[in-house]
Amino acid sequence: MLNLMKIIAVLIITAVSFVRSTPGFAGSPSLTMVQVPVNEAMYTGCGGVIAPNVNEAYMQEVVKLVNDERTAAGLQPLRRVLQLDQAAQYHATDMAQDNYFEHDTYDTGEKPVCTWVERVTSYYENWDLLGENIAYGYTTPKEVMDGWMGSQDHRDNILNPNFNEIGVGYYLGGPYGSYWVQDFGSRSNVPELGNIPASLNFFYSIEDGRLIPETYRIRPEDIGTGLPVTWNTGDNRNWLFTSPNTGTYPDDFIVSLSGFNTTEPGTYSGMITVTASGPVELSGLSKDIFVNLRVITGSITQVYLPLVQR
Repeated sequence: MLNLMKIIAVLIITAVSFVRSTPGFAGSPSLTMVQVPVNEAMYTGCGGVIAPNVNEAYMQEVVKLVNDERTAAGLQPLRRVLQLDQAAQYHATDMAQDNYFEHDTYDTGEKPVCTWVERVTSYYENWDLLGENIAYGYTTPKEVMDGWMGSQDHRDNILNPNFNEIGVGYYLGGPYGSYWVQDFGSRSNVPELGNIPASLNFFYSIEDGRLIPETYRIRPEDIGTGLPVTWNTGDNRNWLFTSPNTGTYPDDFIVSLSGFNTTEPGTYSGMITVTASGPVELSGLSKDIFVNLRVITGSITQVYLPLVQR
């Protein structure tokens, strides 16, 4: 299989330079998404078809390996998004079924259909930056990632600090046995789970017998596009509680503490994870809240400052 291994990358381009260099391109084609089984006739056209995933575990492992490399390089991890998954999976399937290996899309008989940018844009609109890696013949996610990381152009895509989203496609079959696609992108106005603090601090006075503050109230929301986010919470300490544990914006939840040692001074730490379960654009996004509790022997004095208007 080693003699069949081959990889290829494309240069990253911006939306502005793409539009200027391709007169007449006015955005994504008007397409209707159609679910098509893998074993049916070969695809035609420039995307617009939702090709089924054939190995979700492999796709997720590629994303993990990409983010491992980015974390090691001091970069933010990429968020896996459905639209780039669909663009990548279509291309992996189409290359195998139509027997070609290029970034641009072809139909049977080496008839060019559209550029790779047009294909990705048919799934992933309003992007600021795009990139793509493709490969064939590799048998595992680690093998293909090793190949990409060993090639400077592919490595540059994987470690580009300006990308924030990724999609992966994988197809088992075709003349070369397996086909792999990574699509990278970034968008200015993207769904983002927000209005969630990085940390919360509580203080308990043994002398006063009281907790300050008693609770926190948090309302998760999509600060990127304003979609109504559905969320759930989880915590990792038996003295740390959230209620309710699920909701949809504008619902909020209360953070409270109970069951910790109120007779001995000490410091406690815990974590709450808020995870979005819908809509699909936000599904799987999560934010952690670090919770700190300090139990002290002395009294707590609260100072209220007057409001000054000018």
